[in-house]
Amino acid sequence: MSQFCTMPAGERKMHAAAISREVHGANGDTMDLGIKVSTPKDIMLEELSLQSNRGSRLFKMRQRRSEKYTPYNTR
Repeated sequence: MSQFCTMPAGERKMHAAAISREVHGANGDTMDLGIKVSTPKDIMLEELSLQSNRGSRLFKMRQRRSEKYTPYNTR
């Protein structure tokens, strides 16, 4: 038993079970979080084209490296 806990073990278990029921919605009520927001691909690519973002600069460098090794005309 913890030196900081003043409740008996049975009471702690009852409190933990009540919190668990509340969180998991045992009474049938569920939390409505709304719809999932999806980011359109063109907005993501627009953000990756900005030079003010470190992630976008790394993305551009990776694109240049991959283009160097991608053959387009293999005839």
